[in-house]
Amino acid sequence: MANELRATHGNDYVVKFYLERAGGADGRRIIIESIRALAEAETLKKNGATLLAVDADQKLRYERVQGRRSETDKVSFEQFQEHEALEMNDPDPHGMQKAKVIEMADYVIQNNGTFDELKEKIDEVLGKINPSKNGQ
Repeated sequence: MANELRATHGNDYVVKFYLERAGGADGRRIIIESIRALAEAETLKKNGATLLAVDADQKLRYERVQGRRSETDKVSFEQFQEHEALEMNDPDPHGMQKAKVIEMADYVIQNNGTFDELKEKIDEVLGKINPSKNGQ
C-alpha cells in the first residue's frame, strides 16, 4: 500500500501525511515508525528529525515472523530472504530502500536479545538525544 501511495503522491507522502497529521513537531516529540524509503528519511531529516534504526539478525527476524503465524508470514526462509533483499534495495523508485535508510540513521540498535535488552538500548539512545530527560 505504501508503495502505491508513494507512486501516486510522491516518495515522501507517508511521512508528510503523518507530520501534517501531528500538526508539526512544534517542539514536541513525535514518533513515526517503519521508515523504509529514502525520500521519507530525507524529509524527516530536513524537518529536524533524529533517525533511529532498529535491526536484528536475519535468521532471528525470520524466527520472530514465524512466531506471529499470520497468513502473510507463512513463507520459507528462502522466500523471506528474497522479500527482504527487495525491501533493502528495491529498484522501483517508489519502493523500499531500507539499507539506505539504515545508513542515514543517527543511531542503529541491534535487537538480537530480549525485549528488556531492547528497552535498555532505546532508553540509552533517548538519553543521548535528550540528555535532560535521562532516557525517559
